[in-house]
Amino acid sequence: MERDWKQPAFRHFFSTLARLRTVVRYDRPGVGLSSRDRHDFTQETEVEVLDAILGCLEESTVDLLAFSCAAPVALAWTAANPGRVQKLVFVGAYASGSDLGADDIRDALMALVKAHWGMGAATINRLFSPDISGEDARSYGRDQLASASAETAARLLGLSFAMDAREAVAGISCPALVIHRKGDHTVRFDAGRELAAGLPN
Repeated sequence: MERDWKQPAFRHFFSTLARLRTVVRYDRPGVGLSSRDRHDFTQETEVEVLDAILGCLEESTVDLLAFSCAAPVALAWTAANPGRVQKLVFVGAYASGSDLGADDIRDALMALVKAHWGMGAATINRLFSPDISGEDARSYGRDQLASASAETAARLLGLSFAMDAREAVAGISCPALVIHRKGDHTVRFDAGRELAAGLPN
């Protein structure tokens, strides 16, 4: 999180958001400033972590902003806690990890990350941001390498493909906004369209 804050675009986005909201972010278990000792890589664990964090807040209701693989977690938690979420915002998101690609793509990316985390980080960065400048790509790559081990990064990548919250979508009653780039190389545009179409509000 501290390294994120050194990225100008990241800092601008969240500092602007914080003018109107109390913003709470967290490092997932196994990465960043959290304990690196993680053995359970499941959607249920991710939901439990979000639940524990939101349980520490004084506010009884929250808005959730979910980028990419955070969407299944936000969907599952919102469906399990009706009335706690006022608004949902999804950016480049999906309800099912199967939307990220076939099993052979998942296996190839995980193998690359395990074999050479630096090359894996560069590949992932280019998929997420194909127009990123060379210096920004190197900076993001350094942040990824500092934030997780190759093994943890590979397992979290596998988890991104494994998560599935499609059953939760139809039960979400709060207002939701889905933002998705047509040229997204990691989460296909139709996955965002399908997520939006499935949300009742």
